Amino acid sequence: MLPHSWYLNHVIVGAKETGVPADYLEAIAATRSQEDPDRKRDARERAIYD
Repeated sequence: MLPHSWYLNHVIVGAKETGVPADYLEAIAATRSQEDPDRKRDARERAIYD
């Protein structure tokens, strides 16, 4: 099972905010993810950063 892309985005944002090393951030960003079929949930989760 793959994480939804919006969840992976949460993890990446958090990693950047906490200043993880660049190589670790790259490894996180390379994680495969899937699109959430629930478009409203996807939009709601991504809107947190607007």
